[in-house]
Amino acid sequence: MSEGKYNVVFKGEILSGMDPEVAKQNFSDTFNITGMKLDAFFSGKPAVLKKNLDKGEGQKFRGQLKRLGLISSLSPLGAPKADAGGGVFTAPAGSSAPSGADATWSLAPVGSDMNQVKDSRAPVSVDVSQITVAPVGSDILVEKKKQEVLDVDTSKLSIS
Repeated sequence: MSEGKYNVVFKGEILSGMDPEVAKQNFSDTFNITGMKLDAFFSGKPAVLKKNLDKGEGQKFRGQLKRLGLISSLSPLGAPKADAGGGVFTAPAGSSAPSGADATWSLAPVGSDMNQVKDSRAPVSVDVSQITVAPVGSDILVEKKKQEVLDVDTSKLSIS
């Protein structure tokens, strides 16, 4: 273990007075992350954004995060990475850890809730009472036009 080396840890905390959507967008733009990966960083679980930094470098990086509206902390190397409740996930190289940091993933404990993204929207009720089902064997892709049958009197016509 190196003395005086630190990891910058982010737990999804946002500065008070900062709009959470703006902070997420700032994080997304800076680290080029979208979708579920972005939501995972704001789940409250610790994520190591940068590893093996001197204290000065770590403070400088934390200052950059603070300008984005994010709260981070310095964790000395050799300190426990996660609480007893779960594993820590660190950003894989090339996705969110800038400058190609060597990062790894860890496994969550058995029984952990792996669905970190909670959908708070109410279910939508759709009225389908006017929808009908075609009988088996019907050609439903071609719209057939009704043809009107005309009764033509041809008795007065001759071939000559």
